[in-house]
Amino acid sequence: FSGLLYGKRKLLHILGLLLMMLPVFQSGSRGGMLAFLGALFVFFIASIYAKRKEIKPGKFVALFLGACFVVAILVVLYFYWLPDELRQRFTWESVAETGGTGRFQIWKELLEEFESAPIMTKLFGNGTGSITLLNTTRNVAHNVYIEALTEVGLVGLLLLIGLHISFLSIA
Repeated sequence: FSGLLYGKRKLLHILGLLLMMLPVFQSGSRGGMLAFLGALFVFFIASIYAKRKEIKPGKFVALFLGACFVVAILVVLYFYWLPDELRQRFTWESVAETGGTGRFQIWKELLEEFESAPIMTKLFGNGTGSITLLNTTRNVAHNVYIEALTEVGLVGLLLLIGLHISFLSIA
């Protein structure tokens, strides 16, 4: 990581990051924007952390605050340049009105379906691809845990969570 921010080509790397942001931001995707800003923030912190032995504690705090400031400036610039119709998608009112583009309704329906299912279905699920058959919108849940619970049941969900925990523990 540290070579990207401190190497000879650091300006080129930073410009590359900024260029990668454009399509994510112009898509108007709330999740994409939050994921990119979160990844960028983690990237800056990891880069600073990699050089922690060479950076004095006071400078480390300054760099950390600088990373926070850069992300905040990017968010402000993003909303400034975003067209009004896309900017509206990021208001609390829009999220509440659309129910997260219908996701809240899908989640509610799938969880109700799970609650009323027989015990074997609760344990082993409804089968792969059943999500679209079990909600009125005929869409996927956009939530890997609810999808796992519905399609592969509690057994599959617990295996998925165990897999995620094992990957996090070795990362």
